[in-house]
Amino acid sequence: MPEPMLVPVASSKAKRRLLLLAGVGSILLVTAILVLPWLVRQAIGPLRLRAVVEDALSEALHRKVTILGDVSLIVVPWFGLSIGPLSMADAPGFGPSPMLSAAHTEVTIRILPLLARVVSTGSVRVQGLTLHLRREASGRSNWDDLTSPPGQTTQVPAGWQVAPQPRDIRVTGASVSYLDQTTGRDWTFTDTQLFTGLGQPFNFSLAFRARGPVPGASLECRAQGNASLDQVTGLPIPRSAPPDDHRAISPARSSRAEPVPFPSCPIPP
Repeated sequence: MPEPMLVPVASSKAKRRLLLLAGVGSILLVTAILVLPWLVRQAIGPLRLRAVVEDALSEALHRKVTILGDVSLIVVPWFGLSIGPLSMADAPGFGPSPMLSAAHTEVTIRILPLLARVVSTGSVRVQGLTLHLRREASGRSNWDDLTSPPGQTTQVPAGWQVAPQPRDIRVTGASVSYLDQTTGRDWTFTDTQLFTGLGQPFNFSLAFRARGPVPGASLECRAQGNASLDQVTGLPIPRSAPPDDHRAISPARSSRAEPVPFPSCPIPP
């Protein structure tokens, strides 16, 4: 007659304890993730947190940045900041109006690369962006001081690296004005949307409406393609841009012209 099997009671109790500890640990972790932003905000204070972010952005951009809305922390899925309405001052000599303003901005940093001392952007979200670009007759522009000269690299603490790779950038509802007094070009871009993929090189899609020097005419562009960042200047370099849909629109005519190949789209340099 077969002997009855004995169930190890101690082993079963140990497994139950491990499951209980894992469950409690998971609850504590989720609670910490949800409560941490609130605790930091309460410890620092909303006004102090906004002032710290203002000072950090102003120092990094060498321009006065003013935040009119709230600033809050983001923990899930990556660590970052959610910033309400903000504005950035124009360059000296270009007037008192801000060069840039945005209704809402979110910037996150990937957590795991930080363990290897690598700062890598998680995602960038900008809503309601308004940007004014100006170039004087002398050739001086209001963005000269925002771009690093060739060969100049960003200073980072010893042992740390910065990965300048755009990741999941989403710009919606943007408006851009461009005035170049050296050429007389005066363009206004509205309903602008920009989306990028991950990594380097990266995919992108772009859509906007533009009004230029031709009175009563406008241009509607939709394009997608592939680009990479120049390692020296940090500027995007288009690799391919297959035409999607962009065409000239004349208000005097109800019909639209045939699509024009993307390379001929008159976008100012």
